[in-house]
Amino acid sequence: MRIPPRDLSASQNRWLTAAGVLALVGGVYGAYAIYVYTDSNPNFCKSCHLMNEAWDRWAVSEHKVIDCHKCHHATKVEGLRQLWLTLTERPKEVGPHAKVPLEVCEQCHRSGDKRWLQIMATAGHRVHVIQQKLKCMDCHAQSLHQFAPPAKICSPCHEKQVVAVAGMAKQHCTSCHNFLAEKGSLVPNRGTCLWCHSDSEKAAMKANPDSPMQFACSMCHNPHRANQDLRQRCRTCHADQAATVAKLGPKHSDCLTCHKPHTWKPTGDSTCRTCHGNGLKDVAAHSVPEHVDRNIRCIDCHSPHKWKVRGTETCRQCHQFLKHKVHPEGWLTRHGRTARRAEAQCTACHTRALCADCHGKVPLPHPTNWPSLHRDYARRDPKVCRRCHQPKEFCDSCHAKY
Repeated sequence: MRIPPRDLSASQNRWLTAAGVLALVGGVYGAYAIYVYTDSNPNFCKSCHLMNEAWDRWAVSEHKVIDCHKCHHATKVEGLRQLWLTLTERPKEVGPHAKVPLEVCEQCHRSGDKRWLQIMATAGHRVHVIQQKLKCMDCHAQSLHQFAPPAKICSPCHEKQVVAVAGMAKQHCTSCHNFLAEKGSLVPNRGTCLWCHSDSEKAAMKANPDSPMQFACSMCHNPHRANQDLRQRCRTCHADQAATVAKLGPKHSDCLTCHKPHTWKPTGDSTCRTCHGNGLKDVAAHSVPEHVDRNIRCIDCHSPHKWKVRGTETCRQCHQFLKHKVHPEGWLTRHGRTARRAEAQCTACHTRALCADCHGKVPLPHPTNWPSLHRDYARRDPKVCRRCHQPKEFCDSCHAKY
């Protein structure tokens, strides 16, 4: 006997529909989960055994909080191809893929987000990325997922700027050129050098606030130049002084004979004595040896680099306060006879212009026999004498003794 087909109730239809919907939703969700896993989850990238090294480096890098796909973009077709090759155990056929364009880096590093280093705020990136239009990967992709550029990365562009100073040969370029400096330029300053040099060297290189040497060490020292004669570097700024001292002899031509490195003032008379002996008395041409006994320094009288006496104004700096103490008592009355007898003794310190300061006002000189005549002149017309002399002090300088 034939059994008629059984009719499904409305309740059963609803259950079947619900089951179908759930199966569809589950399928869609599963497909989406697979898509997200394969497209976004770093663990899927790690599943390829060829990714072990890349994964290990990424896991300890600054980018470890960023999923792979945030930087590595691939088309859906390329993604399916990679998935197929992975599932069929042919990962070596994947080849290089998903290169990182400049725009991807700029999404974080030019966004203004302070969580990430902003390249617009650093000297090195302003020069290389903004001005020279280099791509991030030109410097930061030399080693997979190790974003700090190696020392050799600078060489292809800066092949002529090799480090020629032996002690700095192993230094990274950024040891001196502060790539991440927020202010200033890539050119090292004095503070940059002092980061490495010892405390004693720092003390030697510390210029006083009033020193004219408020400039970078590279003004004299160039680590990119071999066999430097630092004496020649002085002439870059001090050409006039170099030309002047060249006339005084070879030792004076060498700046370091008198000026120690990292300072600007000569070391006083000890520098002069190095060549000229123990004190000014040993200088054959020196005509005022008494200055040694008064502890007067060479540069108090002699102008630097020319070494000529600066003139009577230099003498007056001391002698205007000493006056009669410089010469023996009564010198004013006797200086005329002394000058006639030994003029060189006067001209060692004084020029003829100094005589004219006083004697230019009256006929010069007085008659040779003026000592025997001055009494009669003074009695007859004392105003003539008072034009130059103060009677009380001047007369007493001689007559008070007699």
